[in-house]
Amino acid sequence: MGSETMLPEWATSTPWWVVVGLTVTIGYAIIRFTRWTSRVDTRLDTLTGMIQDGLDEVRADIKRILERPGLRDTVEAHSPIQLTDFGREISSTGSVNKWARAHAPNLQANVARKEEFEVFEMCVSYVDGLFDTDADFQRIVKATAYQHGTEAVNVLKVYQVELRDALLQGNRPPT
Repeated sequence: MGSETMLPEWATSTPWWVVVGLTVTIGYAIIRFTRWTSRVDTRLDTLTGMIQDGLDEVRADIKRILERPGLRDTVEAHSPIQLTDFGREISSTGSVNKWARAHAPNLQANVARKEEFEVFEMCVSYVDGLFDTDADFQRIVKATAYQHGTEAVNVLKVYQVELRDALLQGNRPPT
């Protein structure tokens, strides 16, 4: 038991140069694999950075689109529908309130005994119908939309709310 080694038989019967060759080959493979994974990590980091930059740019574009004046709402969605500051600006500069008060007496008989939402539905129909059939009204609405950097549909909403308010004010019983 003196000089016996505890190596397996294949290790003692394999020439030294084969063991060295295998060791060098395995070491080289490990080094190459490590370099390859490092490059893959670098490329993944670059790709992740590019994707993040792209997402940041898309977010910024969406924010700019949503902040455009043309997309500002003219009415608030809570009940009853009310004009926003932007809607009130359109109403005052476009004399929409005067228009509504001028048209309300002609429609006053149609709102007797109607609920507020029914009056509003009637106003929507009336304003939309007028827009479809009256070229002068259509030009006024489009010009107002152009002046305020918004869509004609937003200006029509202002007309609908102002007409509803004028009709409801004229239909309230005296207190």
